[in-house]
Amino acid sequence: MAFENLDTPSERRKTSITLAVGKEPKLSESSTNAQVLDAFNWYSYSTEVGDSKKFTLQYIKKAYPKGGDTAAKKLSVLKDWEFGATGWMAKQLINGNTLPKAYQERFETRLKDLNEKASKIVQIVVEEEEKKEARPQVVRLFSTRASDIIAELDGMIDAITEKPLAKFDAIDWLTKRNASADVMAEIIRYYEPYQKELSELKTGGDEQVNEAYKKLPKKYLKNVALFIYNLLDALDRAKQNKKNARKPRAKKAKTAIQQTKKLKYKHSDDTYKITSIPPSDVVGTLQVWVFNTKTRKLGVYNASDSAPLSVKGTTIQGYNEAASVQKKLRKPDKVLADVLGGNKVSLRKLMDGINSKSSPLNGRINADTILLRSVK
Repeated sequence: MAFENLDTPSERRKTSITLAVGKEPKLSESSTNAQVLDAFNWYSYSTEVGDSKKFTLQYIKKAYPKGGDTAAKKLSVLKDWEFGATGWMAKQLINGNTLPKAYQERFETRLKDLNEKASKIVQIVVEEEEKKEARPQVVRLFSTRASDIIAELDGMIDAITEKPLAKFDAIDWLTKRNASADVMAEIIRYYEPYQKELSELKTGGDEQVNEAYKKLPKKYLKNVALFIYNLLDALDRAKQNKKNARKPRAKKAKTAIQQTKKLKYKHSDDTYKITSIPPSDVVGTLQVWVFNTKTRKLGVYNASDSAPLSVKGTTIQGYNEAASVQKKLRKPDKVLADVLGGNKVSLRKLMDGINSKSSPLNGRINADTILLRSVK
């Protein structure tokens, strides 16, 4: 068939699909599980987003002439992705075909589930209308990415029979879809209620749950429960792996002013006529000279080989302990003048020329300490 003879894009698309994957399958009560899965694959490839929902609503209107329009309107509040294989089974029934007994029962159960879910959303809308006296917006329950993955998983669950699915590596499956930890958390939130219902069904304690699932074979329910259990376990592990793989946020380096805002030091001294440099000038330097006016001790902090000097609280950090010393001055005025006026070469020899015993520095700066000079 030549495409140029077709009138609409829709007709051209249908012809293209027919050429690629064949005509729409026809199911019957005697169809095998493999044939049903082939039909599902055909719809998955051939239909567009929203078609499954459209088929389901069309079926309800056709199957229930008296209340179908009302029921379809209620279901219309649900998202497209929530219908999945339900719409494909509906399309078979619309076409006048039949379904295998297990799939017919599953189809009826899915319609009931969708109706209950829609009823809850409608109830939320009504309650919001009463509270706000305004037309409410239906809250978006899941992100688009989570919805897409949930639709795929629901399709797998719909394909489960009394035999378990072929080996399904949930971790590998999720990894290939590159789902974030947040998306995985959404998927967990979606499937946890189902797991709870299936657990209650096993214990037989909830009459409503028993009634909802009574038509479904036990082996089928057991396989669905196993699938969801393994899925949730894989989601938990994959989510944790994602979190563990996240790079820790790089800590923003504090500015020199931020580092030194708590530093206690002496601004100036009238006896020796000296004034401190701005404390921020200490940060990022290779050498800092300090003088304690109370003890008359002159100290020099030399940076380590790995990094320049920094300040934390009231303490100088990053200094070489072996090369950072202090000495008591007998004649402070002359030595202080040499510190303030000397070049780098003379400063390297200055401490050796002071005739007094040296002692180590501890990094702490106090209110008696003048910040004499820094060397970059």
